[in-house]
Amino acid sequence: METLIVKDIRRLPSLTIAIPAHNEEGVILRILESISLQCFDVCSLDKIIIYCDGCSDNTVNNVKEFSKNLSNVYYYEGYERIGKTKMLNRIFAENESDFLMVLDADIGLDGVDFIQRFMGRAVRDSKNVMFAAHQIPLRPKSMIGKFFYSSFLMWDYVRLSMPNKDHVENFYGAATIYKKAFASEIFIPRYITGMRTYLYLLAKKKGGFSYVRNASIKYWTPHTVSDFIKLTRRVYGSDLSILEEIFGKDVHDVYFVERKYKIRGISKFARKHPLYLVPALVISFLLVHMTRRYQKNNFMASGLWDKAKSTKQFTTSLLEKNRIIFSNYDDLKNPWYAGGGALAIHEVAKRLVNYLDVTVITGKYPNCKNEFIDRVYYKRIGCCGGGPKWGQLAYSFLLIFYVIKEKFDLWFESFTPPFTTGLVPIFTSRPVVGITHMLSGLDMYRKYKIPFHYFERLGFKFYDKFIVLSQQLKREVEKYNEKAFIEIIPNGVNCRLKIIDNNEKKFIIFIGRIEINQKGLDLLLNAFSKIKKLRGYKLLIAGFGNEKEESILKKNIREMSLTERVIFIGKVEGEKKSKFFSEAAFVVIPSRFESFSMVALEAFSYGLPIVVFDLENLKWIPSDCAIKVKPFDETGLSMAIEKLILNPKLRIKMGNRAWELSRGFAWDNVGQKYLNYIKNIL
Repeated sequence: METLIVKDIRRLPSLTIAIPAHNEEGVILRILESISLQCFDVCSLDKIIIYCDGCSDNTVNNVKEFSKNLSNVYYYEGYERIGKTKMLNRIFAENESDFLMVLDADIGLDGVDFIQRFMGRAVRDSKNVMFAAHQIPLRPKSMIGKFFYSSFLMWDYVRLSMPNKDHVENFYGAATIYKKAFASEIFIPRYITGMRTYLYLLAKKKGGFSYVRNASIKYWTPHTVSDFIKLTRRVYGSDLSILEEIFGKDVHDVYFVERKYKIRGISKFARKHPLYLVPALVISFLLVHMTRRYQKNNFMASGLWDKAKSTKQFTTSLLEKNRIIFSNYDDLKNPWYAGGGALAIHEVAKRLVNYLDVTVITGKYPNCKNEFIDRVYYKRIGCCGGGPKWGQLAYSFLLIFYVIKEKFDLWFESFTPPFTTGLVPIFTSRPVVGITHMLSGLDMYRKYKIPFHYFERLGFKFYDKFIVLSQQLKREVEKYNEKAFIEIIPNGVNCRLKIIDNNEKKFIIFIGRIEINQKGLDLLLNAFSKIKKLRGYKLLIAGFGNEKEESILKKNIREMSLTERVIFIGKVEGEKKSKFFSEAAFVVIPSRFESFSMVALEAFSYGLPIVVFDLENLKWIPSDCAIKVKPFDETGLSMAIEKLILNPKLRIKMGNRAWELSRGFAWDNVGQKYLNYIKNIL
């Protein structure tokens, strides 16, 4: 059975989440599912308690079923309805955590980091005792519903124009955090029906109130006249004379909003929503007069609110997952490549799939099919015949068709050789982000003498958002498009237990695609043949490529008389790959061209230092984790390899630093960065 507890609870303040519920069968599971997806890095979650207040529908059964999967989900079943005020008193009295968060059942939490942002503010604030989340109204589809929505929206512009947002109109009680000491003092008298006003004034008296703008909830405004009337009865309940006896004469100004803030808010609303201005003003006028009438007649003396059914239907649409598409020719199972870029996209995608509908569009290869891998849907397009070069061309041309055809909210295009860009933004109005693992134009020009780099430079002009792996790549992209927004999110690695060098390891390893020129395997063999003091060390070459490249490698090893010292072992993966790294002394990366080098990160995660050419795209690698050699200097490469062979203490020292560095590149951290980035766009 799972438990929603994260991080080291001894260092974090505890949190209880309470949800008062009356006949919430249509929404209760949605709010619970949303909570279960939240991040809890700033607090430890003690428990989630659903307080069922005389429910006559399936709310209790739904909660019981959900609680079977999570050990810290509890419920209280009240057989007779007592109302929200009395239920809140029970919640306050029973709280034992450092913080108490009370959520309405019919709200939607905006983002998987809602609690992270909401609690983060409360934990850091040493003064205030009560905190309210920002509220965002959702627009109904019906015409009358849009009229009501307009009045709520206009009032949001007014209340948010007030300085510091410290006003009773910014406290609705739908999502509130109470500090433990304050919660323990709260008891709402039975004759108080203006519950939110009472709590606001009490918080001001005991320490202060804070409005948390960067933590948002969403809610439906009423769709019908009947529901609108029901909601107006809740707005003002208590006679101010009652509150005056408790808090003093200052309460008469509690609802007062200065005219300048009303003018400022309404003016801003009119500029942004001119068509809604007239209905908003009319509905707001009716709302004021109706609530005054209800206040005078004290319609809410019982404390039992009428249920506004149309506001209880929103959570399904709130929790529908946005559809994200990654496009990349290569993928995990591609027999020709299966490179680091494909691995990086999959590691990110499988961490997003809990929160988003994720599809990865890749190129076709023999015996491929559309399938789910780690709950990520892979769709293969293009052609299988003709090998990888024809496959890449077919993929590039067909990608345009799928951009037009597919429905999506955000497209991540991982740039693919030979053209680099697929010009995706030209064919859609939806946001597109270019993922730049490398700029391949110059390398393609070097190989094929076709000016692909000019097409690359032109294509970048059509993108306004990029994700790059390093500061160096950012500078390169800025040369092509200085107006674009460029975010640096490096690739990641699976963090591992530290591997201790016992001085008995006699293997130097290369791992990667077998491509003689780009990966510098010719330079590596030449350098290795020059080493005089090998001391029994052997070079193991792991990886795969096309038949021609592998044949050239084997031939070179034979012709250089290195068969006793250099062993080509082919493709390694899974446990075999892990053992390969674990038994190595260090790793050599002799590439002529690299985008970021996933191999370097993987080596670091095993506590292995590396020998590498000092390429521009590898400037992110610190010199205390690697010996960097002047690019393509075979003698320098030979000397660097020999240095690590002869100096095991240096090897251990660099390996320790490399392992520590790898901890900051955990895939979970990278996935969270992508999630935050996506949230900012959507």
